[in-house]
Amino acid sequence: HLMASGPLRVVWEHEAGKGSDSESRLTAPPIVTGGRIFVLDAANHVYAFNATTGARLWKRSVTPKGEQSLLNVLSFGLIGSDSRVDPTKGYGGGLGSDNGRIFVSTGFGDVLALDPASGKILWRTHIGTPFINAPVANGGRVFVSSVDNHLHVLNETNGLRVQTTSPSLGGANVRIQGLRGRYTQILADGLPLYGGQAGSIGILQIPPMDLGQVEIIK
Repeated sequence: HLMASGPLRVVWEHEAGKGSDSESRLTAPPIVTGGRIFVLDAANHVYAFNATTGARLWKRSVTPKGEQSLLNVLSFGLIGSDSRVDPTKGYGGGLGSDNGRIFVSTGFGDVLALDPASGKILWRTHIGTPFINAPVANGGRVFVSSVDNHLHVLNETNGLRVQTTSPSLGGANVRIQGLRGRYTQILADGLPLYGGQAGSIGILQIPPMDLGQVEIIK
């Protein structure tokens, strides 16, 4: 670190997953928070180490899951479906932290929140466009830019995407990723308020004086 004073020496050293080679690139720097060091390797594994001793605490793959059909297995890949994902092909992204959570962006277009103590995936939101930069989390929101130069803003708690639809009027929608409009409904006192929505929920369509509490169930 540029602010470090005096001669530096190696205190500990530990293997931290896959590095750069001809097939993938290691682009994400490590982050340090809460007495732990977190690393995202070139094969989309997140590692956690004790910052003092270097002991590895956990390892978590953040590569999206795919499936290989039985027919594809039996035919040695000649026929059938195979949607498995090569973890080395999603290089990019990075790590961020806020409010006791670790946030991960990946080259597969996913943003995830992890529990720093166990590595458990708390939520995953699929945007679909690869991320090349690390996420920045602050004020209850996660900010991450995609390779097509779009800035995406998600809720830290549940990964819901907050979309500003009319900035001059203060309008905003809460978009739930991965759900078709027919699966999205607004309920008032347990009863449907509208029919199927077209991909987003317009909370501000409801008069504020009529709201006592808003709950979003994902």
